[in-house]
Amino acid sequence: MRRILNDYQWYEKDDLQNLQDYCKADIAFIIEDILEYEDLFTGTNLQVAATVPASMDVSITAGKALVGFNIAELDTAETQTIDANSTGSVRYDIISCTVAEANDTAITKNVIDPVTEVITSSSLVCSAAYRFTIVYNKNTAVVPPGETGLAKITVDDGATAIHGTDIEDIRPTKPSADLAAHAASDPIDHAAGSIGDVAISTTADIGLEKCNGISMDRLDRLIGMGLALNFSLDITYTDGLPTALTQTGDWSVNTAITYDANDNVTTVVAEDAAYENTVTLTYTDDNVTNVTGAVVAK
Repeated sequence: MRRILNDYQWYEKDDLQNLQDYCKADIAFIIEDILEYEDLFTGTNLQVAATVPASMDVSITAGKALVGFNIAELDTAETQTIDANSTGSVRYDIISCTVAEANDTAITKNVIDPVTEVITSSSLVCSAAYRFTIVYNKNTAVVPPGETGLAKITVDDGATAIHGTDIEDIRPTKPSADLAAHAASDPIDHAAGSIGDVAISTTADIGLEKCNGISMDRLDRLIGMGLALNFSLDITYTDGLPTALTQTGDWSVNTAITYDANDNVTTVVAEDAAYENTVTLTYTDDNVTNVTGAVVAK
């Protein structure tokens, strides 16, 4: 919605407050429903860095970031002193942040009495914003619930200064799928599970015509009828019994068949370059009473 401001119109507080509410609602819609970013830091906004010269202090750069779907601001850079470590081993600390809406400092403004039209000065709160509170969590490598991580600090035993190599940036960043470099990359370079990758998502719809150009209403029917492959099958006999099947074509599979003393088939082992499928038959008085199968990676 677009609010229209007219010449000479008398504007009251609610008029302007509603204008801000409309803008805020639209921004929230874009962030939450279109972009779907809950937490997002960019550039050096709220970046934790070592001081120059190095000391036990670290600095947190001022700036803006998105936390909990709210755009928050750290007006001025802050400094956090890291406690000394005399534990005899390495310690890890977490610097994190929380966000809350807060009123700014009251300022002196002129106000007019609506009845007498007398103008006087008054101390008023005229602005509010989401602000960051920096939190120092000592002796933990885990960001506490309800907080957003900024940096993980490695504090060596007896350390007298925190260096850049001791600081791990853990600020939430834009997902790689949204990076311009990723979008412009060749399909073969896409991350696993993305468009163009050789792996297919377990929940993806698969057009059956992709299976050797043949389309059926169900993939299991296509597999069950063995129509997905073009092949040639050579059969090897030993003492009048088929003992090996060599399949070539769209897919190459070698099958070995073994028998017991009564010429009953006991195992059928089919294998390709990566997997081996073994079917075992159990007999009672020359009657098959159990069949088991097992597939293992080679």
